[in-house]
Amino acid sequence: MIPHHSCCTCGGTGLINDDQGEAATCLDCFGTGIDNHGA
Repeated sequence: MIPHHSCCTCGGTGLINDDQGEAATCLDCFGTGIDNHGA
C-alpha cells in the first residue's frame, strides 16, 4: 500500500477519495455521496 493523499476508503468499499487533497477528502467519495471520516 502506497500512501498518497488516500485519506479514506469510503466505508470499506475500496474506493479512495484522493481527488480533492487532504483537506477535502473523507467528505465525498468521488461524488458517490458516501461520507467517510475514517482512515
